[in-house]
Amino acid sequence: MSNVIAIPISEKTKQFAETFLAKQAAGDASAAEALIERVDGMTEDMLNLFLVKPTQMIKLSGGQQKVVNFAVSTAEKASHMLTRQIFKKKTPAELSTIAGIMKAQMWPAEEGNGNQTRIAVPVGDELAKRFAAAREAADAGEGKANISLLTGVMDQLTEEIMHKFFLEPTKEVKMGFVTQKALNVGVEGSRKAIQAVTNRVMGELSEELLSAFLQHFGQVMLQR
Repeated sequence: MSNVIAIPISEKTKQFAETFLAKQAAGDASAAEALIERVDGMTEDMLNLFLVKPTQMIKLSGGQQKVVNFAVSTAEKASHMLTRQIFKKKTPAELSTIAGIMKAQMWPAEEGNGNQTRIAVPVGDELAKRFAAAREAADAGEGKANISLLTGVMDQLTEEIMHKFFLEPTKEVKMGFVTQKALNVGVEGSRKAIQAVTNRVMGELSEELLSAFLQHFGQVMLQR
């Protein structure tokens, strides 16, 4: 057993993944379009996990909710645009490595992952230990006294997810300098938006809700 970050995915995203894998294996020219749909689905799942659900734990003003909605909408549109730019002209053969990565990440629903289909990547022991310490502090009612630990762990978790699920796979396909630059800027912008919302939410939570917040994200720190 090893530590993993395991993101739950929707049935829609699962179906997109299966469609892409089948088309890529068959040499279907529409595999690239299927991959784009799968990345769109994964992006939606990630934003729901990191931005939508956490902000439901606090009462937002109308203006604050608009900011969150704008951040989600902007991230979805930017991701779709960049994904199309990177993959739209790739042949099934050029996407074979991506297909291999996707197969390795897929973790079918079973008891070990809460009976929820997930995409999983290995994570270092250091982050796993820090997350466990943060959760222990929150569960003990000491979250506010250790808020820097909690926010630091969440920042590290976000960065790890953005890197391993979004950036690393794109290294397996050729892209121009301008596209690579746009990708890096887009991912960094999304990371900062998630970081800002997460830190804002955590700063307003009671000890009880801080514990619930860490429990919410505890579902992604598993062993496989």
